[in-house]
Amino acid sequence: MGCSCFSICKISRPQAVIPDQTGCNRTPSEFKQKSPYFLPELSKYYEEPQIEIDIRQILNQDTKELTMFHELIKASILTAEKSHHSEEELDALIYDLYGVEHLCEKRWNRNWCAFYGGYLDGVLIVAGCLCSLEEDQYSSYPNTLEVMALFVHPMFFRKNLGSKMLAHLETQAKHSSTDPKTSQLYVASALTSIGFYEKHGFKRQGLKQFDEEVCMELTKIL
Repeated sequence: MGCSCFSICKISRPQAVIPDQTGCNRTPSEFKQKSPYFLPELSKYYEEPQIEIDIRQILNQDTKELTMFHELIKASILTAEKSHHSEEELDALIYDLYGVEHLCEKRWNRNWCAFYGGYLDGVLIVAGCLCSLEEDQYSSYPNTLEVMALFVHPMFFRKNLGSKMLAHLETQAKHSSTDPKTSQLYVASALTSIGFYEKHGFKRQGLKQFDEEVCMELTKIL
């Protein structure tokens, strides 16, 4: 998938991040033995270098699909960070930020959010989310939407799927803009994910402190 690593530290807000690639080169049987997230119905795609996915919007009130969205994020983060943090710590962080009630109801207290899923044979393997900015960011980043989530199922790291979802988010953001000529995307990236976004045309705007974590702010004019 050609992306950077995911680093948690102490997350104080959702981030659009790309998980670590640990274990990407395992055979299907090795992945099945090592990971609890093996999807037997998709095993025939495991060693394919490129995969085509069907990306579609997930409705905010679709609790079943958003539960799958949450579980995918959980699998991605636990796989990427299991050597750096305890499962209990990660579970608590994931619940606080990406719990189903946040996805269905609170939506991080944003005025607008849109969730997108990438499906392979009907199974959700990529999660993406666009949101309006927080009110105190409007003056700094006018006509801008934020990439709030970008995760890939650990069985399909390094398949270029993160890039495909990001391209879809860019298209949706442009279509949602009141002025497509000046529309842009914003992301508060984990420091280890900066390279992924720069590869896709994002420009650094500077570091920002979110409680105990430092993120890099990046933007891209669409």
